[in-house]
Amino acid sequence: MICDFREVEKVLLETGDINHLLNLEKNKKLFHSGSKVAIVASKNIVYGVSRMYEMLAGELPQTIRVFREMTGAEKWLEID
Repeated sequence: MICDFREVEKVLLETGDINHLLNLEKNKKLFHSGSKVAIVASKNIVYGVSRMYEMLAGELPQTIRVFREMTGAEKWLEID
């Protein structure tokens, strides 16, 4: 799965909101266990918040990686 945040201009999340998203994923199982989730974020603030989510998501059953460019995400997901 690719989450394309390249057009996002600003982030209106606080640290507690990221923890809320993580708890939502743990309880609702939005992504399949073992799935790969690529987040593409080219703007610095969006990339930084996405990296924070990636680091905190280490105990989720999915693998989450953040990329600045779509080509890196597609390569990691093995999309032609």
